[in-house]
Parts: sequence; structure tokens; C-alpha cells
Amino acid sequence: MKTYSKLLFFSIICLLSAASFSSCKDKTEEGEMYCNSLNPANDIFWLRELINTQKKESLYKMAIYRCDYKGSQGFLVVTYVNPPFCQYYNCRGDLICQLGGSSNLKTCEDFPENATLGNLVFRDTTAAKPF
Repeated sequence: MKTYSKLLFFSIICLLSAASFSSCKDKTEEGEMYCNSLNPANDIFWLRELINTQKKESLYKMAIYRCDYKGSQGFLVVTYVNPPFCQYYNCRGDLICQLGGSSNLKTCEDFPENATLGNLVFRDTTAAKPF
């Protein structure tokens, strides 16, 4: 029951952020290193490419958050389709977990109880398609 509750909580967080796209306050100190970078959105090649592609194509609304999973730093990419689709990547850009989406993927059953969502890295609300 505890796992189901945490998964439900995580899903609600995804849905609320999809619905509101409200600004997220930085939960880290200014100048803090994350994935060996002070500015991951510009310094980490794969992340910068993902953001640049999103800015050019902008098919769906998207947000990227810092996210720690099982003590490792990485990024949670939330694509606001119906229902939202979440992907967790480590700092190298390896896809580790996928959650949600129309097929309700759960490749990491323990993600909700072992993940800590951090501050917003990027958000695109100019998508051509609504979520």
C-alpha cells in the first residue's frame, strides 16, 4: 500500500505541474555544483541538445528538473502529454527510468519512494500542441 501511495503522490505532482506550470523555487544554493556543473542546461551536452531541440520543435510542453534517485544526481524530463510522461536520466544522459504516459510505463517501481525532485532546470510552455 505504501508503494501505491507514493506512486499516486508522484503522479499527482506530475499532473499538478502539468496543469499549472507554475514557477518552481530553487531548492539549492546559488552556485551549487550539480552533475559537475554550475549550469547544467548549458554545460551538459546531451541536456543542452535536448533543450535546443525542444525550443526548435516544441511539439509538447516540457519541463526538466534536477532529480536525485537512489543517491545519484540526474534529471527528470516531464513531457506534458495526456497523461504526463516522465523520464529520469543520469548525468551522462543514460535513460534510467520511465513513468506514465498513455501506456502507464513503470520501469522503476521504486522511483517514487527513492527520488527527490529538485529545482527547475528548463520549461517550455510554447508548445504547438496542448497537453
